[in-house]
Amino acid sequence: MLKVAVISKTPENWQSFEASNEADAIYERIKLALINISREETLWLLSPMNRGIETLAAELAVNLKGNIKLECVIPAEEQAKDWSEPERDRYFSIIERCELENMLSTKETDKSQKLCYSYIISSANLILLGEPPSDEIAKLIAESGKKVIEI
Repeated sequence: MLKVAVISKTPENWQSFEASNEADAIYERIKLALINISREETLWLLSPMNRGIETLAAELAVNLKGNIKLECVIPAEEQAKDWSEPERDRYFSIIERCELENMLSTKETDKSQKLCYSYIISSANLILLGEPPSDEIAKLIAESGKKVIEI
């Protein structure tokens, strides 16, 4: 089984991003990557379920048929508390269909996201990377020695 982390900063205006041509192109690249990787062996996708590319990849994983499994690595139980109702519905729909929900903390702290990214980076064999969420996470990725595919 190949474990693949998907990591990307949430776009500042993520709502308009998801309706953009750029998002469509990224969607297709992620879809092709997941399909191609899962042809050889079972793919276990790890997603922190943040808005944007990370949730998009998670949704693809649960919708694609084949050798793709999803682990939702949730930084804190409160992650979606400020999201709109349609956003929360999408979020919880994906979580309901994943193979494993891994909640790292019940309370959100200033270290929740770093802990989450540290977990998925150390667990993964391969990283699908958009724009790193922060310089600190970019450093963790670089120091991990893991193969990185930019999306």
